[in-house]
Amino acid sequence: MLIGYARVSTDDQDLTLQRQALEERGCERIYEDKKSGKNLNRDGWRECRADLRTGDTLVVWKLDRLGRNVIDLIKLAEEFREDGIELVVLTQAIDTTTPIGRFMFNIFASMAEWERDMTAERTKAGMAAKAAEGVVMGGLPAITPEIWQYCIDTIQADPDMSPRRLSEAVEKQLKAKVSYGTLRNYWKKFEDGAEYPDRWRVRREQYAKRQKELKRGKGRK
Repeated sequence: MLIGYARVSTDDQDLTLQRQALEERGCERIYEDKKSGKNLNRDGWRECRADLRTGDTLVVWKLDRLGRNVIDLIKLAEEFREDGIELVVLTQAIDTTTPIGRFMFNIFASMAEWERDMTAERTKAGMAAKAAEGVVMGGLPAITPEIWQYCIDTIQADPDMSPRRLSEAVEKQLKAKVSYGTLRNYWKKFEDGAEYPDRWRVRREQYAKRQKELKRGKGRK
């Protein structure tokens, strides 16, 4: 039996292209995940792996859809070999039923991990550069003191207010965008009229102070 597996890293990414390719290949069952590929701890993958039997072939669009860790991928290859399960990667000419296919699998597995490591290094370098420029790492809280107080006043004035409606009201009245998920996380604090978090206020003050220092420094040049 041909069994397909498709994955994207986040909920807002689309699985359509992968799903169509797997269907065209003839996969009778297709399992899906919308989660990072850094490890194999994914619900869709666990179900897929449990469904694979001797003589089955697992079909994926690209090797990194299966996983990005070369150790995990090599272990999977060994498991598949022991269990009599084959692997086909549609876009990378990998077919473990052939010697060249097994060789290509090992090459692409190594490349997938290398690409992940390089991305991590670039991210670290970018964060270091921003820190050197005085940018507050981790970003500023999405909710400003003004938005915080507006949420409290709005909820207390309208007990039937929902997070989604409040998000729309914030965008309309304050010209600011805050996701309803973020507002929902602090809903109880809004209802209780809690004060704006001190750690957020300090972070904003530090950021504003650093930006002023940077502007003064540029003005002297």
